[in-house]
Amino acid sequence: MGLNHSAIFDKIKELVASDRSVGASMREIVALCSRDVPHSDWSRLSALDYDGDVASLTSWIAGVFGSQPAPFPIQGLWIGLCNPSEDGDISADMYVGSLSEYASDDPELGWLWEGDRHYPEDALAHSASLRSIYEIGYRGEGGLGNDAEWPLCLAFSAFAVRSLLQGQSTRLVASSAPRIGVVVGFDGGDMLKIGELTDKGFVTT
Repeated sequence: MGLNHSAIFDKIKELVASDRSVGASMREIVALCSRDVPHSDWSRLSALDYDGDVASLTSWIAGVFGSQPAPFPIQGLWIGLCNPSEDGDISADMYVGSLSEYASDDPELGWLWEGDRHYPEDALAHSASLRSIYEIGYRGEGGLGNDAEWPLCLAFSAFAVRSLLQGQSTRLVASSAPRIGVVVGFDGGDMLKIGELTDKGFVTT
């Protein structure tokens, strides 16, 4: 028996559209995963300070584009999950990039591969939660591995970015576009559109 990826993906989408805190949302995802794959490490993963981590990331996105503005009006934001390595130490983190195209009615997200892209340097969030998820998942033999990394990193990035964008507008990234599509996901695979940043605020989808 393994993770029910479809059920987890649907639960992430449901919670993104809710007003639950990041921590409460993460505990729901952990509980769902633990029923599929019982393991003692789920309790450690549930206890991480997700809300505190999000609070520390408040200036992340605006700071990236404030120091390295996009050379075009931003119409899309890509929050990519990656595995940076420093001195052989592999971890998990997320970075932000921007795109010049957005098609709100495209369920396949084809606009992610159209137009111009701007991937600033030093765009990593340096998220303590993502690092801890990776460390717990891959510590020693018998760890949860990808059964922790896939659902929890995807869920945290979605919930965290939704939280960071609440109360913000397109001015956050100095864009003149009326709305900006926001997608989170792994560089090599699964991704989720979480909403739109508009000139009046952030709206989940």
